[in-house]
Amino acid sequence: MEPFLSPDQTKLYFASNRPLNDSASTAKDYDIWYVKRENKNSPWSALINMGKPINSKNDEFYPSVSANNNLYFTSDAPGGIGQDDIYLCEYRNGTYQEAKLLGPEINSTGYEFNAFISKNEDFLIYTKYNSEGGLGSGDLYISKKDKANQWSRAENMGNTINTKFMEYCPFYDEVNETLYFTSKRNSIQPRKFESIAGLNQYLSESENGNSKIYKIGLRIKE
Repeated sequence: MEPFLSPDQTKLYFASNRPLNDSASTAKDYDIWYVKRENKNSPWSALINMGKPINSKNDEFYPSVSANNNLYFTSDAPGGIGQDDIYLCEYRNGTYQEAKLLGPEINSTGYEFNAFISKNEDFLIYTKYNSEGGLGSGDLYISKKDKANQWSRAENMGNTINTKFMEYCPFYDEVNETLYFTSKRNSIQPRKFESIAGLNQYLSESENGNSKIYKIGLRIKE
């Protein structure tokens, strides 16, 4: 689940609880995996588990990678600030460094997850669940790096994007300045229908409380 294509389009990251080898028959905890290719016209490689220091005996999921290969992900590791937290593994000299827990500007004692990092690593969009001052359930928040290269305190992205229902899984298209995200918003109203088919069509096409993908034009200022 939760695939992320690297900015150069040569690696596809995802989370899976598949066994580490084909001979195993039971699922394990969630790890981050990837496949790679030489270029956009090349075939994908076999599956590769990212191993330590990224993966552990805890769950790691929702990978997101900047242009310099720094990897952001969510983990439920017990050493975090809250229940689910966002971590960073920096990529230096061809190897990933030990995972770093992002600070209180990003994480809290609650749940933070589904972080999208920008190509130049200058902003981070993610979900905070039941956050104080939020609109309800999960809201999308954004944090930006300041001139000292420090993360600013995350801000709620507002009621044009967020609702009292769950918003999560953000992806920002920097070229077209478009934010894509998933929402469980519900706007169903009682009404009469001529047929069961009409009812089913209304339920399937409307904001019915099930997870659906939305998009909105959004210019992110420095």
